Formats: sequence, C-alpha cells, structure tokens
Amino acid sequence: MVALGGQKACLTVLLDLSAAFDTVDHLQLLSTLSDLGVKSSALKWMTSYLSDRQQIVCLGKDSSDPQTLECGVPQGSVLGLCSSRYTSSLGQLLRSQDMDYHFYADDSSLYLMFHPNDITITVHRLEKCITSVRQWMSQKCLKMNDSKTEVLLISSKHLTRKIECPSIIIGDHQVEPSDVAKSIGVIMDKHASMEDHITSVCRSAQYHLYSIGRIRKYLTREAKEQLIHAFITSKLDYCNALFCGLPVKQIKRLQRLQK
Repeated sequence: MVALGGQKACLTVLLDLSAAFDTVDHLQLLSTLSDLGVKSSALKWMTSYLSDRQQIVCLGKDSSDPQTLECGVPQGSVLGLCSSRYTSSLGQLLRSQDMDYHFYADDSSLYLMFHPNDITITVHRLEKCITSVRQWMSQKCLKMNDSKTEVLLISSKHLTRKIECPSIIIGDHQVEPSDVAKSIGVIMDKHASMEDHITSVCRSAQYHLYSIGRIRKYLTREAKEQLIHAFITSKLDYCNALFCGLPVKQIKRLQRLQK
C-alpha cells in the first residue's frame, strides 16, 4: 500500500498478464537464470527438465498426439518460482523511466505520486511507460491483457474533488479509473481506507462461521479449531500489515470476528 502525503495523489496501474506461466519461453528463462548466476548442476537440472517436454490431452480412452512444449512452466513449482526472475529486466526498464512498481509472481503494478495540477503529465508518463512494457513483454513472449488491466487513482477525500483523471490508453483500450481494484487478493479503494477489503473479509468470515456453527455438534474440538483457522483466522491474518494505522472503527470490525 502506498503512503500518501496530504497534498499528493497516486495513480496506479494494475497490469494483468494473460497465462503468464504458460508463455514463459524456455530458452530465455534458462539464459536469464544463467546471467543471474545459476550454474553447474542446478542449471543442468533445469535444462534437462525443460528439454523435449511433451504434452498430450486425454478424453476417456482417447488421447491426442504428443506435442513438444517450447514454453511454459508449472505454476507453484521450483521453476514457477524461478520464472519471477524471468521478469527481472522489467524492473530495470521501469527504473530507467523513474517509475515506481511492485512485482508479485505474475501480478504487477505501476504507480506514480503526483501533485493534483500534474495529472496530465502523470497520465502521459504512464501511457509512455506502458507502451514500453508492452514491447518488452512481446520480446519475452508474454502478453498483457489490456481489457483486464485496471487503473486506480488513490487520494484523500478532499483532493478527489480537485482531480479529474482522464482515461488511460492501454493498447487498443481506453481504461477509466476505478473506485476499487483487487491486487493479490487485497481490495484497494480510491481513498486507501481498506473499508471495502475489510467488508469483504467480514462477509466471507461470517458466512464460514455460520456454516461451522450449524455442524459444530458433530465435530470434535480439534476439528472445530482446524476449521476456524482454515476459514476464518487465515482471512484475518492475510496481508494484515495493511491494517496498521486504520481507524479504530475499522479494526473493531475485525476484532469482533476474532472474538
């Protein structure tokens, strides 16, 4: 979450990649890992795993002809984790354009802090940067999903009235700023209040709490504790660092659930 100054706003673009793990080019991934210092047995192991891999589709007793895979890594595997290094050069590109950014696996966001009078310049900088990102992705065999890319203008309530943010051109689409946007499971709103996210957490947790309550007489204490931790405590703990500094009114909503 971005910390805002009293007289500044933040324009954020949340990029959406189409099937990012499925389009990772094997040769470029291995070359990137080698440049980053992966050598000897580790590099040979990865090269062996990716070389001459084949895939078939089965339906009942029938199956397709084997097809050689020249791209893609299993999501959640060691190579899936390594694929995050595949995008390391994107950080260099963004830094060269004085762009702030966050990467998490295939979720990426760009953001710029600005004064309200500089909204036109800020939008132009973002559009120019996104054009460069699209070109970089094309070279890396990745594809940005323009229609699902979201724009969020974050500012204090009194600044919101002073800023008229135009639509941002992303590829062939004109994207209007949203009031809320989701990033790695967190719902961010235009005032960085976390109110929408807390509402979503409370609604989901209350539903599961009610469901567990209906069957609790059939469960052992240990089973009930496991269900509570799996469906309720985990939701309260997820990204809870973002709750620091929130108004007491919002924190109490979470505390009531916890009790």
